[in-house]
Amino acid sequence: MKGGYEMGGERIKVSSRAVLELLAGTLTYEQFAAAHRWDEGEFNMFKEKLASGRLFKSASVESLGENRDDDWLEFEFGQPDPALSPFRLRS
Repeated sequence: MKGGYEMGGERIKVSSRAVLELLAGTLTYEQFAAAHRWDEGEFNMFKEKLASGRLFKSASVESLGENRDDDWLEFEFGQPDPALSPFRLRS
């Protein structure tokens, strides 16, 4: 599943194994991005959410069953955080 992902609305699912390898340092960010084709201009939802000031609202593991060697790690994003979002004047 490394390189696989699903996006929809305010959620994104990625391989839990790939995220663990990234956090453990056995997979570089460049390798992670290349596996998801984010280095070739493919839409990077994580980058877009950060740029719009949206932080994680929740994270959960979706088990694909004991016969699978990976699971989905699902992130849900909240509304823009005023501390991170661009300042906007009300009209």
